[in-house]
Amino acid sequence: MAASALVLTGSPGPAKACTQLWIPDAYTADANTWYAGRVEDWACRYLKIFGVEPAHENGWTYTSYENWDSNGFTWTSEGPTYRYTYARDHSGQWLDEDNGGVPQFEAYSAAGINEKGVSCSATLSMYPRDTVSDVDPFNEDSGIGEYNYASIILGESPTAREGVQLIGSLVEEHGAYSSDQILINDSTESWLLCVCSGHQWFAVQLPEDMASINPNMGLYFDVDLSDPNVLHSKNIVDEATLTDADGTCILQHKEDGTPDVMLTYFDPDSLGSASRFLIGRQYFGALDGVDYTLDETTHKVTSLRNALMFFVPGRSDYTTFDAIRALAARGSGDLDANEYSALTGVGRDDSAETHIFEIHRGQDPRVATVQWTALSRDEFSVAIPTYSALLTDVNWRYGKLDMDPTHIGENFYDRDNADVKTAMQAGEWDNYLPFVMIDLNDLAYNNRANVATGLRAYLDAVQQALVEEHAQVGAHLTSLPEDQWEKFATDAANAAAECTWVKCEGVLQEVREYLAGDQSEPFVASDYDAETGGLVSELGYAASVIPEEKPDPEPPVEPGTASSAIAVAGTYGDVVTGATASLDDVSALLTDEERARLEEGHDFSLILTVNELDEATVASGEVSALTKLAKNPTGIDYLDLALTLRETDADGNECNSRAISELTDPLTITLALHEGLKAPSNTTRAFSVLSVHDLEAQDHEATYKSAEHTVTFSASRFSTYAVAHKDTTKKDTAQKAPATTSTNRKSSSRTPETGDPLTNNTTIIAIVGAGALALAVGCGLRFASKKE
Repeated sequence: MAASALVLTGSPGPAKACTQLWIPDAYTADANTWYAGRVEDWACRYLKIFGVEPAHENGWTYTSYENWDSNGFTWTSEGPTYRYTYARDHSGQWLDEDNGGVPQFEAYSAAGINEKGVSCSATLSMYPRDTVSDVDPFNEDSGIGEYNYASIILGESPTAREGVQLIGSLVEEHGAYSSDQILINDSTESWLLCVCSGHQWFAVQLPEDMASINPNMGLYFDVDLSDPNVLHSKNIVDEATLTDADGTCILQHKEDGTPDVMLTYFDPDSLGSASRFLIGRQYFGALDGVDYTLDETTHKVTSLRNALMFFVPGRSDYTTFDAIRALAARGSGDLDANEYSALTGVGRDDSAETHIFEIHRGQDPRVATVQWTALSRDEFSVAIPTYSALLTDVNWRYGKLDMDPTHIGENFYDRDNADVKTAMQAGEWDNYLPFVMIDLNDLAYNNRANVATGLRAYLDAVQQALVEEHAQVGAHLTSLPEDQWEKFATDAANAAAECTWVKCEGVLQEVREYLAGDQSEPFVASDYDAETGGLVSELGYAASVIPEEKPDPEPPVEPGTASSAIAVAGTYGDVVTGATASLDDVSALLTDEERARLEEGHDFSLILTVNELDEATVASGEVSALTKLAKNPTGIDYLDLALTLRETDADGNECNSRAISELTDPLTITLALHEGLKAPSNTTRAFSVLSVHDLEAQDHEATYKSAEHTVTFSASRFSTYAVAHKDTTKKDTAQKAPATTSTNRKSSSRTPETGDPLTNNTTIIAIVGAGALALAVGCGLRFASKKE
């Protein structure tokens, strides 16, 4: 991009009106990022569709119905075309009346990026001097125009410069339908192409030292036709070309006698878009030096001087969010378009779509540009990000060019009377982003006092979340191998659209419900966090496409050894609150076949499960054996201990598991007991751990540590276990407690029988799914300790 000095002044603004945006990277938060874009103004409820035009192997015929005639502009390219994205008019809004009203599917692509990374925004309507049409009239029968500009540029151009040259050649050969400005960008430069008259055009590289927000205003700047960064038609200042039938030459000259291109073709004295110009400059803190006056009552702009298109903005840290919101600017103070109806904001009620290209210098052209697209007026919409150069398809919620357009209503061309009644109607159209955005804008714009502030605060939160999460998505995309870019970018675009639809469709229903009910308080979205200015529930865009990072694996253990510590995880009941276990030699458990698979990278882990048992589920013979061995316990709790060896393959998928019923070397287990099992006051409590196998009970000689309130024991077989305790009062340690009948704690209390404070109370403890004790047996040629 080359720096240029550019001056623009007002020009008449009839039916079509748009606003163009340019922020060079000298004024952005990221020094290597710049922004170019536009808001397309046409009608309140105008249906635009975001989609992908596929590549065509054998060229393509571009046809225009801009003059509502099937004999309009036609041009066929040679060779293959490029795939590109578009924001097109719905086919039902363009009909071939000469052939029975056949819908047209290529009208006004407006904005997109092709697979080479070239982006295009078309167009900003311009209005030359009346004298220009006398010497070089527009070709309204078959000239090229904005109906086809974007499609041809994106379908045919590998670079921005080549796109400029192609359109210039077609203007000279076929003539132009109208006067327009077009933004054409790639990852190295941005061009402003201006079609001045029927066959004359010029293009300049946009300046790196000035910004612009241009609402259809006639531009004036000094063009050096010898500059290699200025391209132009052959006869743009040719005197013969610019002489009318009466012999009058309209060519204007500068003070130094050289041709003045801008003054020749454009009138600098109109106020047609003055309020949009001023409001745009106000947004960027750049009104200093602009001379204007307002009517004291209506605030209509009555005079405007020094209205330069390019300016130095008030900040140097503009962000993607700032660029998007610039095209929704409504002004403030004396320039508040919400307060004064004579003023028109940059954000208008008749905008059809808005787009911003976020361009990153130095990156691969396929990922250098992010397209942010909002399919309605920017004021109450959310712009959705896509790496459009990589897209092969788009989310179905964008709709199709032939979708049912009924919900746009009857007044979509009526700028001043949006169809609010239609916007209040819920239906299957709410599944589609264009209708959701259109309805949100109609309802908020026409109920500004109660709805606008609360809704915009919520949509800002959604937009900010999209910007922040897209940065994560972009970083992940560029970290992938290039052969994965296309699929990931398409998946990410699908997720961005879906997550945005969820938020916007949800708040649309809330706005409708609010307007149909109590409006005594201003509208506030239920998903809006007023304290943080963010969302209550996360957007989920980045999380849905970026794989969750897995923790680094534990350091390998040398072959033949394994950690003796076994990690325990699980949920415990009111008896056991935790556990630890260890085994001196885990490798002894493996069969020869398992050892071979261990060498191949398979992992083996032990899982100890501790399950709670009601006494009714324990075999009566086992209850009798355990109770007898416990010798009249105060309480007894039944447990089921099971040990499983689990095998996973090199990818972490479980492939085998088997129960371990007996160990050669015992497992050492420590159970942390619940506070409820501590001895009552004036009582000494002794614990024992018992097991029963084939009706033979065994005492495991458990060690109880009162300070830690734990029992530790060794176990080599796994079946039914019991934790028993026996109480002795401290008043008379010699008194022998009478024998009692063992009872289950789940069906009886621990309270001694009435009148006998020394009576032993029997309690049965059980633990449900007490957790998995996981011990890594190895990975590859090594053993590793793992947590299950």
